[in-house]
Amino acid sequence: MRVRARDRFAAGEVVPEVAVGHGGRWGISAIFRLPGQVRHDVAGLARQVGAVAGPGHWIHDADSLHLTICTFEPHRPGVSPTDRRVRMFGAALRAAATGLPAVRLVLRGVGPHPRGVAVLAHPEDDTADTLRRRIDSSLRAGSGSDRPGPSVSRLARDWYVNLVHFAAPAIDVGAVLTWCDDQGEAELGSVVLPAAELVRWDAKGGTVRPVPLDRVELTGG
Repeated sequence: MRVRARDRFAAGEVVPEVAVGHGGRWGISAIFRLPGQVRHDVAGLARQVGAVAGPGHWIHDADSLHLTICTFEPHRPGVSPTDRRVRMFGAALRAAATGLPAVRLVLRGVGPHPRGVAVLAHPEDDTADTLRRRIDSSLRAGSGSDRPGPSVSRLARDWYVNLVHFAAPAIDVGAVLTWCDDQGEAELGSVVLPAAELVRWDAKGGTVRPVPLDRVELTGG
């Protein structure tokens, strides 16, 4: 992912975010949030690269930094924890998490991609990928035409934490590349992620923020 994404960005391929709205990106998702001090360390990197990229981009702070497990559907505004599909997604997440221990990842390396700049996350075992696959299997095992599921491409992707999403037409590509190369092998340490959250997204304060809908503890192992 890292080399291909950098090459695409260096060649001028940039896909700025647009306003969060019905039918677009940022639908109901399952995520991990970063714990403890590491989220503040990563937020510091986000502020740095945000300043380098220029004004108008979405800079993630300690409360909005996350790793996406999967996205279940396109954006719907104002959904609540009692929404029927939210309950279905929560049940799939809970079933998928049964028996799994906390996820352990190493945060190492920074790189640009067409939508932003990310810290790469390296799983210490197959727990994170197993959870992702189980969610998909749980949804596919349901019944009826209203049976959504994460896409295959989303299931197959790498793990990462976006620092910045590009959201303005002006981006200093050269400066971002230089900053990423300077930080390229940044070691941010190991993290233990004991819970997955089901969230919706609100656009506030120049970024997008997760709004909790459900939470599932990983207590197996």
